[in-house]
Amino acid sequence: MFNTERTVVHGVLLAALDVDDAFVAEIKSYTGSDVAFFVLDTEGEADVRVSTVPGSEVSAAIGGWDVAAAFERDSSSGRLVLEFEDQTLIGVLGALRGPAGSPLGGYVGLRSRDEELAPYTQFQRTVGWVSLAGLLLAVAASYAVSRQVVRPITRLVEMTHRVRDGQYTGDISVQSRDE
Repeated sequence: MFNTERTVVHGVLLAALDVDDAFVAEIKSYTGSDVAFFVLDTEGEADVRVSTVPGSEVSAAIGGWDVAAAFERDSSSGRLVLEFEDQTLIGVLGALRGPAGSPLGGYVGLRSRDEELAPYTQFQRTVGWVSLAGLLLAVAASYAVSRQVVRPITRLVEMTHRVRDGQYTGDISVQSRDE
């Protein structure tokens, strides 16, 4: 542990990176996520500068938020839902802060809800098909077992009717256990 009272800052290193279309395309290729970067204007509104999805869609999705105030409270302000072109993207919004710690802009990371839920949807379909197959097998097994039980009873009822009608001879064949 070092003593903070004797620590002296001798310098600061500042690194910069161009955030352009190539950069966001590279992020998308590495993460499989759509991304957007924006700056906050003087009103605290988000102005999307680069994005892998239409910037107007991102601006519309976060347009109702007081992004600057949300970033003052926390570095990420929650979930974002973006719907366009028959797909729903879900994601998070995060702050990009200046040296003084005040938010200057932010980023949005988005993933397709359908792609994220695909394994669960497939599992649900599989469970449905397995349940249906199990039900059909149960019905088939019940039918087979009932036929095995009903056949001797039906034969016994037929023989009883013949005896009742006075037919004591003929095609009444009952095998004894000894045979």
